[in-house]
Amino acid sequence: GIIVGRKNWVSRSSKHPLARICRPDKLTLAALEATLAVYLGGRAWEEMPTLCMLSAQPDGLRKRAAAIANDFRQHGFEATEVPDTAECGGAVLPGVELPTWAVRVAHPKLREDQLHAILLARGIIARRKQGAVMLDLRSVAAEEDWLLQNSVIPHSAAP
Repeated sequence: GIIVGRKNWVSRSSKHPLARICRPDKLTLAALEATLAVYLGGRAWEEMPTLCMLSAQPDGLRKRAAAIANDFRQHGFEATEVPDTAECGGAVLPGVELPTWAVRVAHPKLREDQLHAILLARGIIARRKQGAVMLDLRSVAAEEDWLLQNSVIPHSAAP
């Protein structure tokens, strides 16, 4: 970890036996330096994935959702782009909701929980809602839409 604060407290903490164990390594310090450089360079909202997702415009999310839903329909899924809200959560923005667009996906041969389990096994986190799976595009980087599609579409012929 990193301790920031008054000199007397930092000095006192550094003498604790656990200080050596908790000291950040060179890789952690290099990552922190690179992250801080992005912030200081004024590029954080363009380069930090979380900030990009938080600042995504609903119209862009709608267009992506429509394209993905159309692709899913061509592979035998029931898919619709739907307006939704995304909860930011976490310690910084608890309870704050942002408008988003999601793809509501169902499959004629798979139950909601089966489709959800397939996605989860492939690293896709989705919500279950009213007999379908919801894929919130605010939580997917635009350059990863193809990963989302490839995780679902191979199962269009599933029993």
